[in-house]
Amino acid sequence: MILYINVEIKLVYVSSLKEKRNILKGLLQKIRKRFNVSCIESGNLDDLKFTILQFVAVGNSKKYLEKSMDEIVSMIELNPQLIIVRYDRNEL
Repeated sequence: MILYINVEIKLVYVSSLKEKRNILKGLLQKIRKRFNVSCIESGNLDDLKFTILQFVAVGNSKKYLEKSMDEIVSMIELNPQLIIVRYDRNEL
């Protein structure tokens, strides 16, 4: 089973693209390490305030994958510099 989520994020208190990249780079590294998922920044690359992140996981257990994706969203929500505008979860 393959499960993926798209997360649209608003960044607050960010004043440069370099700062945005540093915040997202650190977040994506933590998520990759903790959850063993593939992730990319896929949209609004040159926009200071918004971005789209995508996460993909492959596994045998749908329940485990859904739990992992929910924890990823929770981890993003804990960051005071990020606000989730919307997200959707899909499976293949």
